[in-house]
Amino acid sequence: MEYETKYVFDEYRSAAVKQQLNHLCKHNSQFAKNTIHSVYFDTPNWSSAMGKAASDYLKTKLRIRWYTPADSTDTALKPSGRFLEVKHKIGSTRQKHRLSLSEQFETFNAKQPSLTSKQREELRHALQQIEPALLAMQLDPSLTVSYQRQRYYDPFSQTRIALDSNIVCQSASRQLTMANSRIKLDKAVLETKGTQRRLPTCLRGAGLAMIEKTAFSKYYESYKLLSHYEQ
Repeated sequence: MEYETKYVFDEYRSAAVKQQLNHLCKHNSQFAKNTIHSVYFDTPNWSSAMGKAASDYLKTKLRIRWYTPADSTDTALKPSGRFLEVKHKIGSTRQKHRLSLSEQFETFNAKQPSLTSKQREELRHALQQIEPALLAMQLDPSLTVSYQRQRYYDPFSQTRIALDSNIVCQSASRQLTMANSRIKLDKAVLETKGTQRRLPTCLRGAGLAMIEKTAFSKYYESYKLLSHYEQ
């Protein structure tokens, strides 16, 4: 069984964490680093965000995701493609469905995350394949999240490790209080995937002593910032 675990720490410590990862772990040779952009969808009453707030046993997220070079600040830069992703969390179990979207989504970006009628039709057909229940919900772009990801693996346990830093969010909905602002989160995330529930042994030194294991959601934390929501 594979476990996915998240550890959170203050963003200002990300350089020190990166230094320790560079020293103790191996880089993913194929996808060492890039910038990830995600546009999340939600209902008018923010059912996805509220599900996280209520710690519901069953949670579902819908997003469109793409990648750009790590050193690029142009979120409209043409990448290899856009992907539709549906993530499920049932208790501690996670599932993710992912489909490639057509070339008509090349113009879809974090600065202008609105959908054309043709794009909506394609999404409808895609959801019919992977998650038909979502078709009954009024889902629209709600907010965007972009961050830099660096990928490693532990040579001993083969645990895959991702460092997510410089997390920035922006509203895609007029309902949010901070509708025209780009806000940087004050947290960074270390994510591990492997057969161990705990942090790999090589990363349990003093340099990572203050990181916190938690069920951190970039979408929910961004929603709280952009809406001034207090649980």
